[in-house]
Amino acid sequence: MKAVHLAIACLCLVSGSVQAQERIERIVGYIEMPYVMAGTEQPVILLVDRTESILQRDYGIPAVEERQAVGEQIAEPAGLRYWIDLPENVGQDGISIYTVELTQNYFGAPTLDPLEQRFEQGTSAWQSVVIGEAVPDILGGRVVVFSPTDGLLFPSAFGTDGLMFTSDDPMMGLPFGYSVIDLQPGGFRIEQSAEVVIDLYPIPGLLPTDLRSLGYVEAFDRLIDQLQLRYAYTDYRQIDWEALRATYRNAIPIGEDPIAYYQVLARLGESIGDLHVFAAPSPELVTLMNPELLQDISAPTPPPCLEVTLEDGFGIATFRCFSQPASTMTIWREFLQLAEHEQVTGIVIDLRYASGGDGALATMLAAHLFSPEEPLRFQDFIMSRFDQRVNAFVEVPLSGICLSFDFGYAGDAVLVIDSQCASACELFTYLLRGRAMTIGDAATAGAGGAMSVVRMPGGVNFFYTFIRATDMAGQPAWERAGISPDILYTVSQIEPSDLFALANGSS
Repeated sequence: MKAVHLAIACLCLVSGSVQAQERIERIVGYIEMPYVMAGTEQPVILLVDRTESILQRDYGIPAVEERQAVGEQIAEPAGLRYWIDLPENVGQDGISIYTVELTQNYFGAPTLDPLEQRFEQGTSAWQSVVIGEAVPDILGGRVVVFSPTDGLLFPSAFGTDGLMFTSDDPMMGLPFGYSVIDLQPGGFRIEQSAEVVIDLYPIPGLLPTDLRSLGYVEAFDRLIDQLQLRYAYTDYRQIDWEALRATYRNAIPIGEDPIAYYQVLARLGESIGDLHVFAAPSPELVTLMNPELLQDISAPTPPPCLEVTLEDGFGIATFRCFSQPASTMTIWREFLQLAEHEQVTGIVIDLRYASGGDGALATMLAAHLFSPEEPLRFQDFIMSRFDQRVNAFVEVPLSGICLSFDFGYAGDAVLVIDSQCASACELFTYLLRGRAMTIGDAATAGAGGAMSVVRMPGGVNFFYTFIRATDMAGQPAWERAGISPDILYTVSQIEPSDLFALANGSS
């Protein structure tokens, strides 16, 4: 797995024959990949005290605000530069264990809300430790530790059971202050040099597979090999990858023609029938295919994902996408609070133009229609994703999760859906079953899961589904079939009073 490097600046070095007592005061780092946190509106870099969650093996335990050190960052054309001043650890009796984390800030506060931290573990986080999914334990990476005195014991290696903090761990004494522990399989190492490199690891599948250095045919074969292993719905869609290999491998033209190669991969993607599986040309290939596009290389400013209004005693929210997390969340919360304050009859949520986006954002938006007394519950919904570390699909633990916020809109709601509502839009709709009536002229698009990408030669990017959503019986929750509306009705324009009359059975 490719990693991102941090460096920790260490000050106050002591030379001579006495053991050096170095003091680490600041973490600095640079991420070179331009696709890191792609689409993230407010990335945040933190040093987070994860002592309790690591010791209890429960990575859903949130870190309190006081135990998060927020870093500074500067966006650069090819990446992100950042630094973190280390906290003083005043009043800590035992060893504190920190991880470095880069993730999305949904609510705009300097530190992460407990709910943001829960989603960080399952969506967009990069962190300095590798946490298993089949067995949720630390498998490697590096941690920053603070010891309030010399000689406190810390594991010096994984025990014979392969786990940390169990009875068979060999132990070592820590020096006073901050240290970096390199969690190598053969034994841990304390580092306090002038510059300590730490790796940040993404969730499995977040980083693209890069096959651009290979020839067209070899890259194609490697792509099919990867899809056989990692595509989320092979069994459900009864896909014969070897048959597809034979069909489309023979169609690859002799000689490296990038346009023809893209066309072959595009047909391969279309043959799967999954909206999350497709070939997309790079900007360079687009201009090669359409030279006139060189005349205008400026990208238009995207419209806001959410527009809201109050009209004739109703609230109307129109989603175009589930992206732009910070601004969308702010607009949504203000809209629901205003609707509650104005005591509207109900709200209409128009999803006919919502093509997808951030699943964590969609989930948190849906949770705002629930209350702490009656939270959003994950009772009949399973997500699984391919874990490169075990070469298998593993379940993302959702059972028992209850989501709610300090504020939840308690009034009536109607969703308007159609076949354009896809992916994150469908997740939003699925989570609101039983809470809001759905009205529309067709089922939703049937795009269940999340995508990863393979960089192919010739400027082609091949996307495929590596996370799947299923019900408790293991059947896809909405893949291919979509979500059917509760009331089949063609909505030509939003007339809230008519829609609520339909929802209430009076029309």
